[in-house]
Amino acid sequence: MLVGCSTSKTDTFEVADIARFSLPFERDVPSHPDSLRYVSVVEKERTVEIQSEKSYRGLTRDWSATRRNALQRRGVGRVSDYATLWGMDLSILSLQVEMGISGLTKDRALQLVEQRKNETRNEIQIDVYWFAPANASTVPGPNTDAEIRIDDGTRYDATRSDYGPIRDSFLPDGQRVLYRRNSFFFKRIQDEKDILANTQSLRMDVNRFGQGIDDTFIWTWEEAMEEQAQAANGASE
Repeated sequence: MLVGCSTSKTDTFEVADIARFSLPFERDVPSHPDSLRYVSVVEKERTVEIQSEKSYRGLTRDWSATRRNALQRRGVGRVSDYATLWGMDLSILSLQVEMGISGLTKDRALQLVEQRKNETRNEIQIDVYWFAPANASTVPGPNTDAEIRIDDGTRYDATRSDYGPIRDSFLPDGQRVLYRRNSFFFKRIQDEKDILANTQSLRMDVNRFGQGIDDTFIWTWEEAMEEQAQAANGASE
């Protein structure tokens, strides 16, 4: 486990840690997906430090929403299926959790930071976590497709997707659940424009073929953009 100090909070956690808390159907995220609001990249003499006002677990929760569908299914037992939109804050902070970037050389660390920023600016990544009882023979994931809608309802299909293996996760009381992660990727440059530029919301619809189930996940950042604009106006006065 990677645990940072008060200025660099990173941690790892069981996937079920997010799923066992009540998540909204419509997640008001704290900033535009391109914003570095809580995370900063600080250059030292020979290294780079990723500093964050929130923990990795906290940011993951901030960018996660549970699913809504016609049946209003809530997942398995005490956990709920959910999806995480990878905003810039979470993407940069994950570098510390994934590879301990503060222990790399300064040049290599800066290279990885810039690479991750470019990935986030060019492609939207949304991970969906499906849960099943510990005795289940399978977990949702294969044979799924997704599309997103931006503000005015314009639809864009996922350009690629992948799903991971079935894994274990444990609740604090020791209860074991199974889960699988599906990752969906969408190109940000469509018809020669950035589809997230000047936007306020994103909706993803996931179709599980053969099951007649369509799941919807929604993220909005209108309030965050208004708050940041007000703060900027106040600073300029």
